[in-house]
Amino acid sequence: MMFAVRRSIGFSTILLIAAIAPRSQGAVLWVPANHPTLQAAIDAAASGDEIRVSPGVYVGAENKNLDFQGKNLAVVGDDGAAATILDLEDDGRAFDLHSGESYDSRIEGFTIRNGNTESIDEPGGAIRCVGATVEIRSCVFEGCRAAGSAGALLLIPESQTHVYECAFRDNRCAGIGSAGGDGGAALVHGPTVLHDCLFEGNRASQGASPPARGGAISLLGGAMIEGCRLVSNEAENGWGGGVAGDDFALFECDVLGNTAALGGGIATTGDIAVDKTLIAGNLAASGGGLAALIDSYVNVVESTIASNVAEGAFGTLTGGGGILAFGNQGARLYGSILWGNCAEAGGSEAKVHPHGALGLQCSAFLLPGVDGTIVYSTDCVLEDPLFCDPLSCAAVPGTGGVFDLRAASPCLPAGNACGSLMGARDESCGPTPTRSVSWGGLKTHFR
Repeated sequence: MMFAVRRSIGFSTILLIAAIAPRSQGAVLWVPANHPTLQAAIDAAASGDEIRVSPGVYVGAENKNLDFQGKNLAVVGDDGAAATILDLEDDGRAFDLHSGESYDSRIEGFTIRNGNTESIDEPGGAIRCVGATVEIRSCVFEGCRAAGSAGALLLIPESQTHVYECAFRDNRCAGIGSAGGDGGAALVHGPTVLHDCLFEGNRASQGASPPARGGAISLLGGAMIEGCRLVSNEAENGWGGGVAGDDFALFECDVLGNTAALGGGIATTGDIAVDKTLIAGNLAASGGGLAALIDSYVNVVESTIASNVAEGAFGTLTGGGGILAFGNQGARLYGSILWGNCAEAGGSEAKVHPHGALGLQCSAFLLPGVDGTIVYSTDCVLEDPLFCDPLSCAAVPGTGGVFDLRAASPCLPAGNACGSLMGARDESCGPTPTRSVSWGGLKTHFR
């Protein structure tokens, strides 16, 4: 069955097309009951088979660098990631798919830890998928390392690929030669969608030229992140502590407490869409929350950029606690909040360089906090949005603060001329402020 879902994000429209057909019902092979190792089961399997792996910790040469050999297989941890662990013992990766495998292939329910491909100067310390397509679901990636890019996950698929409900913790990629790392946890090339994932404590190591990019994720070519949390990641002396890249979209995400030299939360050199996303508590030399660089165009819709900090300088670039608008095409905010950010060198909310541009419509922002020329509509709100309990700039980088709105907030529909909600959070300042979250997003915290 073919279906298409069209989601409009501001000026951008993302067309997601997925071909979903019943997976072929092949044989079920068990590890270790039928086959002693994962590779032995893969060797014995035919396309369409499912390999189910019993709980345990799996080590050794036949349980790493696993190659599907062009067969469309489902490899599943039978009792989930907490119970089914592939320990790579700091040598090699778990899966290497490169032979045209299709979306009928699936990897599900594993903790993959201690992968390391630095010694062979290759990206993808846990999974490499190049020239193939695979669905990845309910996995945990921790303590994996790679050379150049993609500390844990390298995805350059043949067709649309989905990653569901995975957690990436404490992975890193090291630069090669003078180049910085690219994607501390993952390097993802579109068409790929990451759903309800957690990225926490990942790092792209510094380099001179080009600099590190994407402390958690480096995204290219139409990739999308949906319902994910990017928390406390670092692009060491580089760009995009949370995410960096071009031509990507974020939808209903939290980008919190990340650090970089440019774009503590997000940095881009291309066209991106940011929708219903909270960007807060991030730190950079310039562009604490978001940096729009070179030829980028950034479209921010119904999002909150608050409590980010720019301190110091990156070359000639300074300021822009919330946003650095340096790209030729600039940035546009609609239905959003830009408030409570800080900068040492001017432009606490935004720094707009002479060849950059920033436009705001139906948004709340602090006008004196803008350094440079902007265009804004008369329906903008130029007063305190009244967050429940915002994070202090002194506590940045940090993941705290409550950015829901107080009942008297001018950013609620009844409080502004637009008659619509501004920002990523609604009214909720009770004893336990809440926000909507998917079950998959919640589960990632308990694996």
